[in-house]
Amino acid sequence: MTGGPALSAKAEGWPAGAGEPREHLDPASGIRTQSRTARWQHNRPSSDWREAVRPVLEHFSARTPGAFVEEKTASLAWHYRRVEPELADRRAQELELRLQEVLGEAPAEVIAGAKVIELRPRGVNKGMVVPPLAAAMPAGALIVALGDDRTDEDLFAALPPSAIAIHVGPGPSLAAFRLAGVAEARQLLSELVA
Repeated sequence: MTGGPALSAKAEGWPAGAGEPREHLDPASGIRTQSRTARWQHNRPSSDWREAVRPVLEHFSARTPGAFVEEKTASLAWHYRRVEPELADRRAQELELRLQEVLGEAPAEVIAGAKVIELRPRGVNKGMVVPPLAAAMPAGALIVALGDDRTDEDLFAALPPSAIAIHVGPGPSLAAFRLAGVAEARQLLSELVA
């Protein structure tokens, strides 16, 4: 869910009596944790590499009509969904190669998603939130995870075997289940909290 809202147990419509969240994941900036009594702790990795990468992304956006750069708390994304398809594919390949050159040994990684190239701190992914959340769940609790992008595959891979992983939309996935699109995902979530 690149560029989407942060995942949090205390979202709008969170079921009454479901308890307070203990973990919150902001995919763009790493993991923030909170116990019931403590203040938020933010675990943000180094993002020094961003200064070298941002001009490259801006250059590719300037020469690719319809492309744009999204700046997140600790990551950057180059979106090309609105670019003419043939040009989009060519520019995305060029950009990935250029980013690998610029990053070198920097603690960052390039992730190709659905019409987006995201740069994030190496090792920071949605799967990082699973172990502490799973450990804090009551015995027998069911973990359900939904996602629609390459970055959600890290989350699916980290889930315990008893969890349910659901991929939303087309494309390959580790998830055992699939929903056709966002409307079906919203319907499922509504039924789960009803």
